[in-house]
Amino acid sequence: MLSLGDTVAARKFAKWYIPSVRIWTNSTLYASLSDSRSDEEKTDIMEQFWIKYENKVAEAPEEHGNTYVYACVRITKT
Repeated sequence: MLSLGDTVAARKFAKWYIPSVRIWTNSTLYASLSDSRSDEEKTDIMEQFWIKYENKVAEAPEEHGNTYVYACVRITKT
């Protein structure tokens, strides 16, 4: 179980982490919802999803994180 300090740090991490994932995935997940749903219903579903996911991240922050690989490629036409 997390201590109070760990719990606060975990929640802070989750609040930081979720927007970094959401910005890249929200539109794709939203678009995958059935067209039979209204825009309002889709928005509500997505908001509930992100709240639940943030809670999951706060429960076990060590299980979540982004592993980014940055690469710079120089291409020269010869």
